[in-house]
Amino acid sequence: MDKARESQLFDHLFRQRPLRDWLDEQLQRQVDVLLANPQHDAILKAQGAASFIRAFQDRLTAAESAHKRSNS
Repeated sequence: MDKARESQLFDHLFRQRPLRDWLDEQLQRQVDVLLANPQHDAILKAQGAASFIRAFQDRLTAAESAHKRSNS
């Protein structure tokens, strides 16, 4: 996917409140695993998932900020 198409995708996605809520819930699940699970493999898996979710949330925030700047 090229950068323009990716930008369009995130421009659409940042407007979807249920998606953001779902991502918040998924991130909290991974944090719960990190805090309670002593198994190294489970911790690594939760770290990877949390990192991906956080990166996705950051992209949504960046798209929202860009949208606000362009409409100012």
